[in-house]
Amino acid sequence: MRIINQLLMEVAIAAIPEKEKTYRETYEYIDRNLGKVGQSPLGMRKMSEAMTTADFPIALGEYVNRALWPAYNRARFDYQPLVFNDTLPNFLQVSRYQRQAGLQDLELVGPKGTAKQGSIPDAYPRRYRVYRWEKAYDFSMESIVNDDLGYFNEMAALMGDAARRTIEKFVSRLFFNTTTLAGLVALGALYSGTARLSTNALMSAWAAFNQRTDADGEPITARPVYLVIHRGLAPTAQQIIRSAQVAENANNALNVLPPLQVIENPYLTGTAPDLPWFLFAPANEDGIRPLTLARLQGRPGPVILQKAPP
Repeated sequence: MRIINQLLMEVAIAAIPEKEKTYRETYEYIDRNLGKVGQSPLGMRKMSEAMTTADFPIALGEYVNRALWPAYNRARFDYQPLVFNDTLPNFLQVSRYQRQAGLQDLELVGPKGTAKQGSIPDAYPRRYRVYRWEKAYDFSMESIVNDDLGYFNEMAALMGDAARRTIEKFVSRLFFNTTTLAGLVALGALYSGTARLSTNALMSAWAAFNQRTDADGEPITARPVYLVIHRGLAPTAQQIIRSAQVAENANNALNVLPPLQVIENPYLTGTAPDLPWFLFAPANEDGIRPLTLARLQGRPGPVILQKAPP
């Protein structure tokens, strides 16, 4: 740098000799301050690499961790409106209590009368905990040596897709399993049926929803809002929801079915034409939490962890 500075000074003096003194003073000023570059009040500091080979696995993990999120956010089964999200501080089992009814109605009390003691049914305990869901993958030595960015992006997308698919299947199994289906059947016609998806079947299910009562016989006010269907029922569902008239009725009767949000679930199984479908209320409406999804505190989604060398 000093050599370049000196050459510039000499060229400037040759071009304008009368300003030689000014150019030399400028050169000396720059020359003195070049020696201070890199200094601090603590003295000279040795420059070092911003990143070493030991940092490469960390940087690679961070890159893949960020690159997997777009794939993780691509939903096949939009389960979010159906679940109540809980957060747990650790892996220990917790107990959450689902109330069976509200408080009893107030009663008229006459002059100098005494109010009766009220009661409330015991809450139902629900116990669960957080489990780890993991899978180990490695990167090929060739891709790392070749600095193959496309390979890293593809692997990150596949990891994000696998994580999303895992949680969607988990939520689907919460309600589509032998035990739960048998339990709904045991509750009676207000909770389950065998009718194929149609306008009349949806109207019957809507009526059943609005006849349910709590442990004290009070009406449950949860509204059916989400229609979760097997993917094979998508055209049927759209025809029913969007038709101005009852799709199956030849007399053009007005379709008065309240609006429903259709959610396709690719993990439901069945044989046509008897494909499964479900009606859901919004999570936690009227204090009801049919499905709960618990996550570890500070872990809202998938993360990449580096495996320690053997």
